[in-house]
Amino acid sequence: MNLKKVIVLGLLAFLSAATTIGLYLLSKDLIQAEGTFIRSFPPHPVEFEKQLNIHYNSYYFAGYDKGILYLGNYTAPLVVTAIDSSLSFSQEYRILPESSNFTFKSLQLRVNPPNFYLSDGTVPCIYGGKINNWKAKLLMNDLAYFTLIEPIDSTRFAFRSNKSSTAENILGTFDLRKEGELKLAENLLQKQSDGDGIFDTDGTLLYSKATSKIIYVYHYRNQFVVANKLTELLYRGHTIDTTTKARIKVAHIEKGNQLKMSAPPLTVNAHAAVCEHLLFIHSTLRGKYDNMKHWSNASTIDVYNVTSGDYIMSFYIPKLKEASLRNFIVTPTQIFVLIENQLMSYTISNTLQKELLKRSGTALNQ
Repeated sequence: MNLKKVIVLGLLAFLSAATTIGLYLLSKDLIQAEGTFIRSFPPHPVEFEKQLNIHYNSYYFAGYDKGILYLGNYTAPLVVTAIDSSLSFSQEYRILPESSNFTFKSLQLRVNPPNFYLSDGTVPCIYGGKINNWKAKLLMNDLAYFTLIEPIDSTRFAFRSNKSSTAENILGTFDLRKEGELKLAENLLQKQSDGDGIFDTDGTLLYSKATSKIIYVYHYRNQFVVANKLTELLYRGHTIDTTTKARIKVAHIEKGNQLKMSAPPLTVNAHAAVCEHLLFIHSTLRGKYDNMKHWSNASTIDVYNVTSGDYIMSFYIPKLKEASLRNFIVTPTQIFVLIENQLMSYTISNTLQKELLKRSGTALNQ
C-alpha cells in the first residue's frame, strides 16, 4: 500500500469518526432542546422475567430489601405481604399496632428494614416497629396533618402537607427525636400564575438514600424538584416533554368551600420511582418519533440522573389487556411492576445496569 492510499484511508477514518461524534452531539442536543420531545430507546434495557397472579388490584409496593419485596394493601392496611425477588414464594404478616382511639382513613405502609412505618395523615399519626415482629408503637400524633410521607432514616421523614391559610401543597420534614421540630419549605413547590397551589402542584414524593435527596415529581407538568435532607432546594429539573403548564380545570364548590377537578387533567408524569442516582418516571405522553404501536401497547418509562437532572434513556413496559402499570419499584438488578392483579419482574440488562453503576463526578450539594 503506497503512502497516498494510507493518507486517503486515514483521512476517511478521521472524517467518519468526526461525523459519528457530530451526529451524537447533535442528537443529544435535539433530545434536550426546549420545545423538542424526542426519546432515546437503547436496545433491550430491561427484559421480562416472570409474572405472578396476586389475585387483587389493591396491593402497592411498600419497600424492598435484600431480595424481598414488601407489599401493602389498601383494603387490608394491617397486612404485609413479603415476596422474594424470584416471585417463587410469599409470606403474610399482620401488623399489631398498640391500642388507640384513632379513626383511620388512609393508612399507608413503608418498609425500610429493619424498620417499618404505618402512617395516616388524616389523624395524623405515625406508628413504627421492627419487621422481626411487626409490632407497631405510636411514634407521633397531632404534630402535622400530611397527605404524603417518606422516611429519610429511622427518625426523620419528608412529608407533604397543606398550608392552613390557603390549603396549598407544601413540603417539609420532621424529626421524631426532637419533639415538635417541624420544618416547612415554603418555596419548594411553586404554583402556576393562575394555579390553585393544590391540583397544579400535585405529584409524587420520593427519597433517594443513595444521594440523600428528596425528590418531588409533578403530575401535570414537565418538572421535578430536588432538595437535600434539610429541604433546601438543589435544583428544578425538567422532563423531556414540553408540557410546561398544567392543563387542568378547577371548579369551586360553595358547599364546603372546596375545589375539585371540573375536567379530566392531562397527566404528564403518572408514577415515579428512584434507585441509586437514577429517577424513573412513567410518562403518559408520546414522543415525536415514538413508534405508535409500541407506545399504544406499553407504558413508557423515562430515566433521569438525579444528580445532574439529565435525561438518559427510555424503555417500554408492555400493558396487559390495555391496562397500564399502576405502581412500580426499581432495584439495582430488577424492576417490579403492578398491573391490575399481576406482579411482574423485569431484569435490568447491561445498558441500564451500566447507568445504575455510574456516579457523577460533579455531585450537587447534599
